[in-house]
Amino acid sequence: MLITDTEAHMAGFKRIDRVSEMVQRELSWILQNEIRDPRLSFCTVTHVELSPDLRHAKVKISSVDESTNELLPALRKASKFLRRQVGHRLELKHVPELFFSVDDTVDRLMEIDQMLAGLRDSDC
Repeated sequence: MLITDTEAHMAGFKRIDRVSEMVQRELSWILQNEIRDPRLSFCTVTHVELSPDLRHAKVKISSVDESTNELLPALRKASKFLRRQVGHRLELKHVPELFFSVDDTVDRLMEIDQMLAGLRDSDC
């Protein structure tokens, strides 16, 4: 049975998705159970996007705590430890380098909700 280029390409996406989910799960566990930095105690990994070669990971983080300006420096400081722990837990040929950013999706949704509520109030 021959596999077309499209099928091979789609199979690659499935692997990227699976590895992204595994990295997200492991990072979440490590942050909740092994990191002792209080700045990271309430952060959550919301999304991991891997490069096609699986060597780079864009990690989106959200936090219940409002002080997200302290979050990124703390994550950058812990990134080598986090990468090493992910490498120990997942048997990957290459452990992706982690690049963190704050996920502001919830904040945007709240702003949109407030705007919609304002429009509803002005219609009445």
